[in-house]
Amino acid sequence: MLFRVLSFSILILNFSNCRFSNLENKSDKSKECQKIKNEIDELFTRDQNARTTQFGYNPKIDSINIIYISKLIDKIDTSVFLCLDNYYFEKLFIVALHSPLRSNFIIYFRNLVQKEKLEKYYYAMLIDKCLIELTGKQQYGTQYFISNNKKVLFPIIDILKIDSLRSSMNLTNFKSYLDQNDLIVNSNL
Repeated sequence: MLFRVLSFSILILNFSNCRFSNLENKSDKSKECQKIKNEIDELFTRDQNARTTQFGYNPKIDSINIIYISKLIDKIDTSVFLCLDNYYFEKLFIVALHSPLRSNFIIYFRNLVQKEKLEKYYYAMLIDKCLIELTGKQQYGTQYFISNNKKVLFPIIDILKIDSLRSSMNLTNFKSYLDQNDLIVNSNL
C-alpha cells in the first residue's frame, strides 16, 4: 500500500513538473516568437526607409540587411516558424528581394511557398530578379526599369508561354499587367 501511495505521489509530482515545464516552454516560445517578429519589423522598417532616398535604394543598407536576414532565418526554428503568420514572411521576403545576395534565399522562399507561408507570386518576383542578374531576361514578366520617366519591362525568356507561366504563379495575365502598370514592352522581347 505504501508503495502505491509513493508511486502515485511521484506520478503526480512528475505530472505537475511536466505541466509547469510546458507552461514555461510555451511562455519562452511566445517570447522568442515576439522577439523574432520585432526583429523582422525593425529590419523591414530599415529596408523601407532606405527606399525613400532619391535613388529608391541604399546599397549599404541592403548589404547590411543581408546579415540580419541570414541570422533571422537561422533563428526561425520549427516552433517559432509555426507562430509566425504570412505577414512576417512577406516582410522578410521583401527585405531579401532588395538584397544583393537574394539568390542565396531561393530555396528558403520556395520552401515557404510549399508550406503556404508565402504566396507564389512573391517567389516569381524573386526568380525574375535573379534571372535578370544572370541572363538579362526574366521568366514571369514581373520586373521593369525606369527609362526617360517610363516603365520599361525587362526582356522575357519565352513570351509565348508568359500567360501560362504567370497563371502558375497566381499572377494576372500579361496584357492586364502591362495595362495596369502602364508598362512599355521592350522591343527585344
